[in-house]
Amino acid sequence: MSDIMKFIGIDPEDMEAKERMAELEEWDESIAREKASQEDLELTAEHLEVLQFLRVHYVKHGHTRHARDLTQALDAEFGAKGGRKYLYTLFPHGPVAQGGRLAGVPTPADSVDASFGSVQ
Repeated sequence: MSDIMKFIGIDPEDMEAKERMAELEEWDESIAREKASQEDLELTAEHLEVLQFLRVHYVKHGHTRHARDLTQALDAEFGAKGGRKYLYTLFPHGPVAQGGRLAGVPTPADSVDASFGSVQ
């Protein structure tokens, strides 16, 4: 595990990061592709780049309390490619909610509003 931590720029002695890495769902490209196919989404290299970012962000920073904070981190990382508009073309159900599901990371509680479009 320390090799991957060095690769993504995390101190291998950082116990909190090690714990967060252990919390992540088992994940690889084939698992992400299977989950995506269930959502009628075909993953490209661009999708995988975002998914990898979400996983690394979680290991480095832990659980994000608000979807807004993770959205801002995504905007900062992918702003040159078009920011939110780019991310929503990749993940039509939301880069935080859908991207997080496909990346196997915990998503903020406010990333999905169950009452949106309903009478709840």
